[in-house]
Amino acid sequence: MAKNNAYLIIDIGTGNARVALVRPDGEILSIKRENVQYETDPNYEDAIYFDPNVLWEQIKRLTSEVLLPNKDFQVKAITATSQREGIVLIDESGNS
Repeated sequence: MAKNNAYLIIDIGTGNARVALVRPDGEILSIKRENVQYETDPNYEDAIYFDPNVLWEQIKRLTSEVLLPNKDFQVKAITATSQREGIVLIDESGNS
C-alpha cells in the first residue's frame, strides 16, 4: 500500500520549539510544542542561551511524537525555521 506524502516542519522560536507534520495541501496532521529551555549567563545581566544538546533532544522527541501516530504518511521533505539570533557552532567532529 502506498503511503501518503507529508512534510516535516521544525520551528525553533524565541519561546518554544514546534514540530509539525503537514500534507502537501497544507492540512496540519499533527503539531507538538515545548518551551525552549534557556540558561542565564551570570557574566552578562540580560544574556540567555540554550544548550544545543538539550534543544536537539527536544526536537527529536517532538518529531517522534508527531511521526509515530502518522505511520500512513511518508516524509518527502523537511524544512526548518529558527529565531534570527540563535546559532550553534560545530567543531571538526560535528559536536556542538
